[in-house]
Amino acid sequence: MGGALLTRWGDACINEKEYSRNLPNFFSVIDRSPNADIGSKALSPPRFQAYASLQKFADELSQQKLPAPDALLLAVRPKQVLPTLNDARHLLAPSASVISLAAGLPLTRMRYALKANKNLSTPLFRVMPSIPVAIGEGIILIASDSKREQESSYVRALFAPMGRSVFCSDELLDKGTGLWGSAPGYLFQMIHAFETAACELGYKPDQARLLAFQTLKGVGLFAEKQHTEKNISPQELVASIALPGGTTEAGLSILNDKKTGLVPLMQITAQLAYQRAQNMAQEIAAEEEK
Repeated sequence: MGGALLTRWGDACINEKEYSRNLPNFFSVIDRSPNADIGSKALSPPRFQAYASLQKFADELSQQKLPAPDALLLAVRPKQVLPTLNDARHLLAPSASVISLAAGLPLTRMRYALKANKNLSTPLFRVMPSIPVAIGEGIILIASDSKREQESSYVRALFAPMGRSVFCSDELLDKGTGLWGSAPGYLFQMIHAFETAACELGYKPDQARLLAFQTLKGVGLFAEKQHTEKNISPQELVASIALPGGTTEAGLSILNDKKTGLVPLMQITAQLAYQRAQNMAQEIAAEEEK
């Protein structure tokens, strides 16, 4: 996900003035993988600079007398967030925002770690992006314990090139990670299911794939337009094309089953994913106690 965000920021800095003027003047990218691809060709000096370690970044700050960073984005595994934050906190400006992409690590636990290090006023955010942020069409859930609008506006502007953002509670972010954050995986699987069904009917794989891509894209745009302009709900759209005795109604008899249809299936899916997020938080806590 860190690579997807970097790619999008790089493209926005180069090609999109409406976003570029609200983005930071300089991005420092720290990737400990020596051969890692950190994004697109747009990620180049002077606006982007990559470092192989946090120490090399710290040395550069000291040697070049550069200003302290005003934001730290942690795109690491949940168990690495607190150790990385502890290693990097002394490099940050006093009012720098800390932004975590990690699932299962609540704001309360991160705030406790900051208080233990006497970083009491650090603006703290959790962000859950979906993979289409790489092309500017993702969704971004944002949770924060900060009450200052200036800080929230900064983070909203930072992620504006990625798609659409929604501020929510920390609990809703955890619940939404398994729904919205994982939704691309579910929809990729649905595309595969459409493709497979089409091939069984006799379509060629490339035909089936094209039709599946365009169907999901077109339906999403059409549904949003109908809702925005006419306040028509998805359920009303279903009713408008599921004519009595027709093909859509026949197919929906399976998908609308109250026990095995799409709605109960997605409810079970979301609950299982949320439970996994809670388990991850418990695993992190148990690891710290060792």
